[in-house]
Amino acid sequence: MGPLKFNIPEVIESAQLFNGRSFIGTKVDKQTFLNNSKDSRILHLAMHAITDDQNPDYSQLFLNLIRFSSLFSLMNSMSNSLNLS
Repeated sequence: MGPLKFNIPEVIESAQLFNGRSFIGTKVDKQTFLNNSKDSRILHLAMHAITDDQNPDYSQLFLNLIRFSSLFSLMNSMSNSLNLS
């Protein structure tokens, strides 16, 4: 996977539009996401993703080209972080 062409301007503009915070480049990792997502009402993620329609638990999101183990793992972490379970 190559770099995304427009994700940095997209993230910056979205943060400005919604008076929010943005994390770009090396500031993006799983722990930063989990620490900051719990206080957010809106999350805008500009990243690579791979979906597996046959086995959705094997779908993956990539932050800074570092792979989350699975979409399920991310959603489970978000649910716990946001007290949605």
